[in-house]
Amino acid sequence: MLLTRKKKKELFGIMGEDEFQLLLKVERARADREGPTFSLVLFEMNKIYTDKYIKDFVELLKGRIRLVDYLGWFDAHTIGIILFSTNVAGANRFLLDVEKKTRTIFPAYSIFAYPDQWVNSDDQSGDAEN
Repeated sequence: MLLTRKKKKELFGIMGEDEFQLLLKVERARADREGPTFSLVLFEMNKIYTDKYIKDFVELLKGRIRLVDYLGWFDAHTIGIILFSTNVAGANRFLLDVEKKTRTIFPAYSIFAYPDQWVNSDDQSGDAEN
């Protein structure tokens, strides 16, 4: 049974949607001001994934991200990671490493690099998808 996660709540030990969206805005402002790029990696956690799978996957991600990266709920069914000072190539290396450590199905993901693959400052769209 998949847990229904309400907005603003933390689940599986990662930050909730509102906090994650705020940090995403902060990182975009920092990149605009100081220049280093960052990547946003989104993992689709649709109904085929059990709570145990999501919990185990989150634990795997927690063990792989750096202290300067952020892990949280991008929306109700999407886990996001903000990879500070990381371009698309670096995000792909990160994903390959995580995929090697995943013992089951690897979820669908998208990579967005700011500012290179961002449609505009109010839209989370980009053009690097799996």
